[in-house]
Amino acid sequence: DSFPTDSLDRVPFIDSWLVPGLVLGIGFGLGSLVTAFGMLRRPRWQWLVSVERVTGHHWSWAATIAIGLGQVLWILLELVYLPGVSPLQVVYGGVGVALVLLPMLESVRTDLQAWSSTA
Repeated sequence: DSFPTDSLDRVPFIDSWLVPGLVLGIGFGLGSLVTAFGMLRRPRWQWLVSVERVTGHHWSWAATIAIGLGQVLWILLELVYLPGVSPLQVVYGGVGVALVLLPMLESVRTDLQAWSSTA
């Protein structure tokens, strides 16, 4: 069996749980793991050097903000299109806001700036 799709009736362009599942699994799941790895190990990946050049920080700094913004947007879209409100939406919305705001702390910015310029 599959998940019931009647909750998706109000969502434009989506008629199955495949796309939301891929966004959640790959975008937020795998994306968060890669970003966490970047924050902890600070690998220098050539294809992300342009992000570092633009931001002046290690790419994981920008990736954290992007994941947070995506998560907040996702929760907002859920609130608009899906019936009911879940306490998990409050939790994940709060996590998204934290992912956007915490990289703005001076200590985080300084730490990641030092890594991007010395790596």
